[in-house]
Amino acid sequence: MTFNQVDYKMIFYRETEFKDTEIGRISREWDIVPLGNIIRTIKGKKSKTLLDKPGESTIISLTAEYMRFGSKPMWCYKNDPNVILVSSSDLIMIWDGSYAGGCIYRVRGCVSIDYG
Repeated sequence: MTFNQVDYKMIFYRETEFKDTEIGRISREWDIVPLGNIIRTIKGKKSKTLLDKPGESTIISLTAEYMRFGSKPMWCYKNDPNVILVSSSDLIMIWDGSYAGGCIYRVRGCVSIDYG
């Protein structure tokens, strides 16, 4: 059986109760809170040592260029005091520069600043 041969029926919930807020009408069940109350921001730092190839105790460096374009990866040591490790459950946002606002998730590595 292929996907096209199966009949799927989707049922969507339709919101019926709203409240007026400073940002417009939203569901009565929702609250408006400052973004800083629900997320934690950490700015990446420059690793002391960058390697062209992975080695023992290294992790991929998540630069903006690597995240946006899949450029050649660089590697840093996990025990570097400047390294900020991220897990696959973290959402990473490019903080500044020409790629600011770009997001990526489900990656594991270290967050870094531009090395250029």
